[in-house]
Amino acid sequence: RGRKQTPAPRGTVTGSELTQCPRENDINAVNASYETLLHIAAANGQIAVMEYLIKKGAKLEVKDSQGKTPLHRAAEKGHDDAVKVLLQAGAYIYSLDEAAKTPLHLAAQNHHSHILNRILKEEAKRYRNQHSFLHMAALKDDSSLAQMILKNGATVDAKDEKGQSALGYAVSQGFEKTVKVLNNQSIFEVLLEYFKAVQKNLHGIVAALVDKGTDINVYNEMGYTPLLMACELGKTESAEVLLEKGASLKEKMPNSDTGLSNSFCHVLFICKTFVLIPLSQVSLYVSSLVRKSDIDMNTWQQCYSLCVVDQSKAPPSLLKF
Repeated sequence: RGRKQTPAPRGTVTGSELTQCPRENDINAVNASYETLLHIAAANGQIAVMEYLIKKGAKLEVKDSQGKTPLHRAAEKGHDDAVKVLLQAGAYIYSLDEAAKTPLHLAAQNHHSHILNRILKEEAKRYRNQHSFLHMAALKDDSSLAQMILKNGATVDAKDEKGQSALGYAVSQGFEKTVKVLNNQSIFEVLLEYFKAVQKNLHGIVAALVDKGTDINVYNEMGYTPLLMACELGKTESAEVLLEKGASLKEKMPNSDTGLSNSFCHVLFICKTFVLIPLSQVSLYVSSLVRKSDIDMNTWQQCYSLCVVDQSKAPPSLLKF
């Protein structure tokens, strides 16, 4: 009697299936789940079968019922050699499935860092100066993915077609978590986005950047510190954050001998913090500021009248200034 053959594992591609579909149309036929033979082989890491199918004309970008390509399936399962074969054949790395996930997203989701690394290397080789996985993570505030991407060698300074960096996108969207991740990477980019955050009055981002160690009194190419810029542009919330975190009042406006401690602008911002101070302590607070900064009483009166809407509620000690 002949020896009984062991059946192939369920879901794999067998030799008989390959010999039954020698034509290209058969190679790309789909089952009830819209999977091709290449999907099945990729999901199971059958390298020899994949190479045979690709050689015979198997299409790389066919999507199954979940919108996944063979590259999605291989990346999801962590089959490094299968991913390598597909990338060498030219598989598209940014293809999205029904859940708007790329193969890289699925690899990260399943903690396949070796696959993440391989796809990122392919991205760096194929797509320079283009919208990247790091840009995508920044725009979706996916700080954990951004961190994984950076750990695998992605460059935080890389710009896309619009000249934007990942940090730039995170700052513009106000994504504090992702800003904190990206902030650790490039001092030049961080400083650029620091001043942008002040310009746009994204005070939460300003606070996050300062908390992560960005120099609070750094100068830009125009000679402004973040606090000087906030005062010049009237970005009250950002100025208040910077003052609270210890920004220097001794810095001078460009082309001016006047420091912030003697400026109308500084008084205006301090006045706006009155609402945070108990009325019983306001007079003492103002007296302290006057002693420290030599601000004249007329300036205080002018600023206070601008900042307090209902002066009938103001403490008498202030109204007499």
